[in-house]
Amino acid sequence: MSRSDPVNGHELRGFSAPFGDGYDYLAGTAILRLSQYLTPAQAEEYRVPFDEVEAPQATAGSTRASPSPVGSTQPAPSPASTPSNTGPIHTVFIASGFTNPSAKYSVRLDKVLLHAAPDNSSDNPPPGRYLVGAEFTITGLVGTTSDDANSDTHVLGSDGAVYTPAASEGLAAGTNFDYGQWNVQPGQVEKGWVSFELPDGIRPAAVQWELRAGIVDQFATWKLS
Repeated sequence: MSRSDPVNGHELRGFSAPFGDGYDYLAGTAILRLSQYLTPAQAEEYRVPFDEVEAPQATAGSTRASPSPVGSTQPAPSPASTPSNTGPIHTVFIASGFTNPSAKYSVRLDKVLLHAAPDNSSDNPPPGRYLVGAEFTITGLVGTTSDDANSDTHVLGSDGAVYTPAASEGLAAGTNFDYGQWNVQPGQVEKGWVSFELPDGIRPAAVQWELRAGIVDQFATWKLS
């Protein structure tokens, strides 16, 4: 029987990343991480729609962290500090639209399942491989935009290889958006799963999402423990 959880019945979770490199805002378990190269005014433009979407979902009594731009009174990050486009699971990143480059949306990795169960027997991976499922939440912020989640994301394996989605293999955990397609406008939220095939013995080390279509190396990275 396929297991829907990675180890000892627990979901895979990210490690806690240090704050202080750029601007970090909290709303419950969601983290909005912005580049240190933004001005305070620019960071505020992203914080407002983030609060409008995430704050109502925050747990009672939670508070938002103050922004921590470079040069603030907070201790300077160590050389090993995590870049502003990298964080643990539940970190929220801001991306530009593909169909509408002026549009902005947020993307959050909610959950990662190892040995995820397929939605039917025909979607079982071949011998020597297993399914990994990643659940994402996409929220519209500015303008209207759409794209294909199966083109937006990939997994970095513990062997250093890049694993692209197994778009034809559905997961019992949930749907692949609308066959990968998502479309959001301001305030609209879409959730969906993306499946990957990894070789036995290889674990996902990180999940990435393209933040700016057509620009090399512009990725959000969720590191996994």
